[in-house]
Amino acid sequence: MTERAAGVVTAVFGPLVRVQVGEDALVLPFRRSLHWAEGIADRRLVVGDRVALEGRPPDLVVSGVEARRTTLTRRSPGERRSRVIAANVDQAVVVMAAVSPEPNPRLLDRFLVACHHAGIEPVICFNKVDQGTAGIDAWIGDYVDAGYEVLLASARTARGVGCLTRRVAGRTTLFCGPSGVGKSALLNAIHPGYRLREGSISEATGKGRHTTSTAQLLPLPGAGFVVDTPGVREFGFWDLAPAELQAYFPEIASAAAGCSFTDCTHESEASCAVRDSAQAGKLSTRRYTSFLKLRQELEGSAERA
Repeated sequence: MTERAAGVVTAVFGPLVRVQVGEDALVLPFRRSLHWAEGIADRRLVVGDRVALEGRPPDLVVSGVEARRTTLTRRSPGERRSRVIAANVDQAVVVMAAVSPEPNPRLLDRFLVACHHAGIEPVICFNKVDQGTAGIDAWIGDYVDAGYEVLLASARTARGVGCLTRRVAGRTTLFCGPSGVGKSALLNAIHPGYRLREGSISEATGKGRHTTSTAQLLPLPGAGFVVDTPGVREFGFWDLAPAELQAYFPEIASAAAGCSFTDCTHESEASCAVRDSAQAGKLSTRRYTSFLKLRQELEGSAERA
């Protein structure tokens, strides 16, 4: 290995990081005074960071961090600060369960908005469809109508796993979603060599138990990576302005072109094409309501800031 090399951070363990360098996975320390590329605000190493290495084995050290092309962030629960989950992600597979834990379309909307805000293309995947789809049949079409790619899968029966495998090949893909929906099981189905511990559902709460405690980047056979993340039940936003939200609901952004006012909030203004479309059944009432509630939440956060 040369005196200078480059790698990708695949896991962070306090003062050490695991870095993929070609075919090798190395656990290395990083300098206290890392050289950070201009424009990186959150200067904490995260999975997906592309880093520079210096030295020779066994004395390699992470010396610098390249510019982040994309970052996925969320507000730390209960705190007024953001947290970067992963960097340099090409796409995200937002995983929800078809049955258990009970699918939550409002939470799905939050994940989709976070992906759009990060500049990461989202794909929706409903796992556990072998248990039935009654819990999603009434509203899954809302996302198809909005232009999202929706995959139906079962890690247990392998339904849809081939399609999902082709979708992630050669790219860096973030797997995100609530606890218990089967993200780790899907990743094991894509590549059995991962042998990730799979979770279960609490009988008392009906919610998933955490099995992934920190985000990690897993190399795919051939080319590409997948990012396995801790399940989250709360997905807050940090730097999202209320006026930006419209762009992250594709069908609402399209309908808004017919509004009389460019700054229309789509709530009470006259001649609002978005509200008219929802009332006429041309736009999902559920998605429209979800948009309004999220916008009100963002406006409330802005007022308290």
